[in-house]
Amino acid sequence: MDMQRITGTDSPYYEESRALYYRAFPRNEQMDMGVFLDKTQETREIYAFSEGGRFAGFAAFMNALDISHIIYFAVEEALRGKGAGGRILEKISREKAGKRLVVDVEAAWPEKPDAEERANRQAFYFRNGFSKTDIAYNWQAEDYEILVRGGNLPREDFNAFWGELFHGRKYVKVAAAVILKDNRIFATQRGYGEYKDWWEFPGGKLEPGETAEQALAREIREELDTEIEVGEWLTTVEYDYPKFHLSMDCFLCRVIKGKLTLKEHEAARWLSAQELQEVQWLPADTDVLEIIKQMLSEAEASR
Repeated sequence: MDMQRITGTDSPYYEESRALYYRAFPRNEQMDMGVFLDKTQETREIYAFSEGGRFAGFAAFMNALDISHIIYFAVEEALRGKGAGGRILEKISREKAGKRLVVDVEAAWPEKPDAEERANRQAFYFRNGFSKTDIAYNWQAEDYEILVRGGNLPREDFNAFWGELFHGRKYVKVAAAVILKDNRIFATQRGYGEYKDWWEFPGGKLEPGETAEQALAREIREELDTEIEVGEWLTTVEYDYPKFHLSMDCFLCRVIKGKLTLKEHEAARWLSAQELQEVQWLPADTDVLEIIKQMLSEAEASR
């Protein structure tokens, strides 16, 4: 099994890895693959695997301390059930010797409709040297368990891993609404805080137990006195601000009731593709602009 780091769109097996990534993971779990491609750092990385010149799968990692967390792992469909997944994990273990390998898997509760599939997934990792820890969490209304290979993983070590990964920054999870009307998007100007007067997509933090979609509907109701329909997921932005790490899920939305009344923001504008750069966006929000500009331009061209 060969293991090659992907550092750009011209890397071997980049296109195959990208296509498998979008096939293998639901949209609410996806993030911009670009965060893994920067070869000047070792914190986030992605590798493609091949055998005999044939693409076999990929794995994306977050690394800190002596822990390498496998955030995404997928085997090419034609090779599943033929031992390729185990050979990839063995290759990873050899290449990352001395590291504790960590994966998160859905809890295999008997009442889940796909309980057998979940149990099989856990059994796959157990067969390949992983064991259970006492660490579990809930994300987007789904229960996950942490498995480890290469040593024990106390909760304090796992917390230290995330603290080191974000250089001691607080981790903040938010959802943002890209509200579309007449081929323009709705932008709001902050009226408070360190980034007062900067522009952003409205939204806010997830509360415990909320999905990103639920949080977004609630935040828009509270901030803008408006009901929205949360539609297509657009992207997830990962951005390091000086004092915290932001993870922002962005969704395409439309108003179904209300008039977008400003209750917390200083101002608002409806922006066309040509007007997107006329305002000063928050740093994290700029990562969404190219996706939106392309979406608006394509819609305009199709009219």
